[in-house]
Amino acid sequence: PIDFSDYSLQACRLGFDFAATHQAEVVLLHTFLSPFSTGSLSLTETISYELKESEEHKLLFAKANREMANFCEKLQRLMTDGDFPSAPFIYRVCEGVPEDTIILMAKELNPSLIVMGSRGKTRKEIDLIGSVTAEVVDSGNFPVFAVPEGFTHTCMNEIKNIAFFTNFDQQDLISLDTFMRLFENYSFGIMFLHLTEKSDAWTEIKLAGIRDYCQSHYSGREIDYKIIGEENFLDNVEKLFHESAIDVMVVPNRKRNIFARLFNPSIAHKMLFHTDTPLIAIPS
Repeated sequence: PIDFSDYSLQACRLGFDFAATHQAEVVLLHTFLSPFSTGSLSLTETISYELKESEEHKLLFAKANREMANFCEKLQRLMTDGDFPSAPFIYRVCEGVPEDTIILMAKELNPSLIVMGSRGKTRKEIDLIGSVTAEVVDSGNFPVFAVPEGFTHTCMNEIKNIAFFTNFDQQDLISLDTFMRLFENYSFGIMFLHLTEKSDAWTEIKLAGIRDYCQSHYSGREIDYKIIGEENFLDNVEKLFHESAIDVMVVPNRKRNIFARLFNPSIAHKMLFHTDTPLIAIPS
């Protein structure tokens, strides 16, 4: 999903890099929303209004297609000059609510990965791109890579350390396997994070068990784990990301059990908006 901004270009750069590695095709999607609505009008008013709406729709659609064509020309020039990962791509321009259109398009295409921009923590909470990304992440149907505006890495190989949130259940291992299959071509260390009100020996044993599982199934990777207190967890997470040079956080995306507090809309949005670290949501 793109809106022709710098957000979009940075997200495209990483998305095209992923596609080039996987020999995949990229589908660029832009949606626009018409401001017109018939509402409660008389028949005469409705006919006049619909004619005006039809003309406005044509203008909006033509404008969106011109912007998309210009954006694609820019991408093609960057690829030709070797300044952008090269991958085949097509585009679609649609009218509709952006998050709804993205989710519907994903159901049609069944993509390996949705790559889209999100805002950085200095942006306003009502930022449109951030809210749309949050809604797509909340849908929980497809892997989503949310790339914040301030993310400086230009290719997937630059990602060296990822943090994977876990609650020690089978669904987490399924999400982990999905994530590792998607990103098996890249070398990165994994730090497992667990949020808890109170740490105990059993928590340590389970985290060590996950570490051992990964070392046996995904050999050659650096594996570590940390326990984070739930009090002020957003600040604790951000501090840990800085200290451990975490490039990307990965979350199993579901809405149940005690770990669901991390993924309900208000908290999930905070995880997207509180930090400049990209988020990959993996449905479980």
